[in-house]
Order: sequence, then structure tokens, then C-alpha cells
Amino acid sequence: WDRSFTSVWEPAFNPRTGSVAAPVRSGGKWGLAEDGVLVWPARYSQLWHQTFDENGTTLAAIAAPSYGRFTVAVDDRPWKNTFSVVTDLAMSPDGRRIGALGKEDGHWSVIVDDDPWPGRYDMIYPLSFSPDGDHAAVRAERNGRFSIVLDGKEYGETFERAWDPIFDPEGDKVLIRGIQEGTCFRIVAGVEDF
Repeated sequence: WDRSFTSVWEPAFNPRTGSVAAPVRSGGKWGLAEDGVLVWPARYSQLWHQTFDENGTTLAAIAAPSYGRFTVAVDDRPWKNTFSVVTDLAMSPDGRRIGALGKEDGHWSVIVDDDPWPGRYDMIYPLSFSPDGDHAAVRAERNGRFSIVLDGKEYGETFERAWDPIFDPEGDKVLIRGIQEGTCFRIVAGVEDF
């Protein structure tokens, strides 16, 4: 780039244009530059983990609108819900839906489209969207037990151990894999089973 900045975080490529977007520090704040030009003004206390949708038309990042409070910004519009920690930014393939994990008061939550799910957990593993983007699912742990959570609703059974849920290509079924009393389970659950 012709322009230099005080600091620059890891870049990401726009899959449509091939341009490079990176969080940059300028004037004591963080913004987002694309090919050296500020496309999001430097107004955040922190900005990172930017990601494009598959078409390169939607750009989201983890942002701190104020010191110590994190959220997700989509096309430079921060969500209203903030947390002390936000991580694991995920986007549906078409960029229509965006989610992340937020931590507050020692417990983790899932946030999708700026709407926190009701459950609070000791640990949550990365969020995944169905191929059509209509559903989101995670593996979550509370009190040493694992749950599979779809669109904010827990599957009716918990496990001693579980693996991340997998959507079928149509997005209307979820593969659940877990261990209960030493026995491995493989459950194909419809989204209506949650």
C-alpha cells in the first residue's frame, strides 16, 4: 500500500474483487482499510477478525465501539449488544446471517444477527450455519455436560462428550455425535426436533 498506518492486523481477501482488507490504527483508533484506503473510519477501540461473505459483498468484523466492550460490526454498523469478549465470528455462505460468541460475567452466549440466544454456558465451540443460512448450531458445555443447540434451542439429550453438529446439504437435518455412559451415539435430528 502507498499509505502507512501505526499498526495493521491480519488482512483478508475480498473473494469477488481480490482486494485486501485489514484493520488499521490511525489517530489512536482502529478502522478498516481496503487496498490502503480507509473504508471504515478509524473510530473503534479495537477491530479484528474481518471476514467477507462468499460473494465479497458483506464485510463483518469484531469491533470494540468503546474500551473493553466488544460486538460485531457489519459493513461498519456495530450491533447494539456488547460483551466483555467476542470471538469466533461466523457468517452464512450468502452473508445474510452473522453470528459470534460473546462472554459476560464468566459465561458464554451465542449471538446471531445481534440477537443473543437464551442459554448461558461454561464453553461454546464455533458456530456453524446451515448451507442455506436459515439455521445456526453449536456444541455447548455446561456443568461438564455437552448439548447441541440449534437456533437457541437445546436438543433434548445431553452427553458426556460431543462433537460439533453437522448440517446436511439441504439444511433441515443435523448430525449429532456424542458419548453417553461409554456408548457412542449418532443421531440424525430434524430441525423440528429441537
